[in-house]
Amino acid sequence: MLFWKMQGAGNDFILFNNLDGRYVDYSQLAKKLCDRHFGIGADGMMACEKSTSCDIKMVYYNQDGSKADMCGNGIRCFSKFIYENKIVDKTSFLVEAAARNYDISLITQNDEVKLVKVEMGLPTLEPKLIPVLTDNNEFINEEIVIEDRKFLASAVLIGVPHLVIFEDDMSLQELDYYGFRLEQNTKLFPKKINVNFVKIIDKSTIGVKTYERGCGYTLACGTGMTSSAYIANKLGLVNDKVKVSSPGGEVEIEILKEKLYMTGPVQKICDGRVDDDWLLA
Repeated sequence: MLFWKMQGAGNDFILFNNLDGRYVDYSQLAKKLCDRHFGIGADGMMACEKSTSCDIKMVYYNQDGSKADMCGNGIRCFSKFIYENKIVDKTSFLVEAAARNYDISLITQNDEVKLVKVEMGLPTLEPKLIPVLTDNNEFINEEIVIEDRKFLASAVLIGVPHLVIFEDDMSLQELDYYGFRLEQNTKLFPKKINVNFVKIIDKSTIGVKTYERGCGYTLACGTGMTSSAYIANKLGLVNDKVKVSSPGGEVEIEILKEKLYMTGPVQKICDGRVDDDWLLA
């Protein structure tokens, strides 16, 4: 298998071309490739497939082998990968990713992708679609108690389910402890949930730390950064255009009535070849 390793805002991925359908067991592949000790190491894995409705299809799996419908930083890396490998030869195209199609616009220089703009679609606040178990029409600023601590949390679906909590000073130790317990609270979130701890810096800037479902703490999460900006805007805390920083980097989120847009850079780290005898064993 020929692969690229890439990162977007510190969120790292392994990508490969599977247009011929040679590789089938994505869950097992992701667990082997993403292992940081016995594999290449990454937060997730993406493969290219043929699409009947778009220019290309993106398949995404977390490092634990679980399938995810969408990854914001991942789809930006995927877009650079398919363009620079001449799988798709235009700078505006459609990517199919599980539940929906995504409009992509590339900003290039000397045929190298510098920035990727992704139309992230409309957020979903309907509890049964997120899903979150509540009798309310929306899960916004609801109190969740985890042992000795109370959180005001809001749930939204932007590709994947996200919980947004405004906390100014959340240490990594606290993030791991409470993020895990919030993610695993299946009595409230039947399919588990990504957890974002958000700091409001000013009306145009926020900081986000994410405990990602199926991955744990990551340096960034694109859908989480988008979800955080959207909820902050809905609550009147930020403007319609927001710079969102994470420990791994930053993106810009634009909030329009019809759609959300995320724009940010991506980087190729390396490329290489994995022995199929090891990979498929």
